[in-house]
Amino acid sequence: MSGYVEGAVVKLSQPANGIYYATQISDAEAVASSLKTVSPQPEARINFGPVSFFGVLTVSGYVDTSTYEASVSVSVLGISLGTLTGSLKTGISVQVNLIAVKGEIRFYLKNSNELWVNFDLSVIFDGHYTEDVKIITL
Repeated sequence: MSGYVEGAVVKLSQPANGIYYATQISDAEAVASSLKTVSPQPEARINFGPVSFFGVLTVSGYVDTSTYEASVSVSVLGISLGTLTGSLKTGISVQVNLIAVKGEIRFYLKNSNELWVNFDLSVIFDGHYTEDVKIITL
């Protein structure tokens, strides 16, 4: 049985606090880098996920309920976009610009204690996905 593994090199940039851009880059542009992540030690951390929507978007992470700071790992079509961090009070968003999928994903706080995701993604071979859905009550 023959198996294939496909992947993409994704560059994640953060032009402003809580705003991210995920862009697919070529192998020639890929440069080895080490990412240093400092994990905060919140007083009240609530984990969630992995949660999948339409098989297109998968998210997991945690929320610090004392500050509403969140860390969310995001995958689109199985391609990891990375881990996004920021405040749910102001929202955390990522603009997706890959060959197979384009659009936007936004995580935010609703009703003062619910984590929601709003996404608008166009998949080149499979249509358009738009949804605003609650992930978890905090």
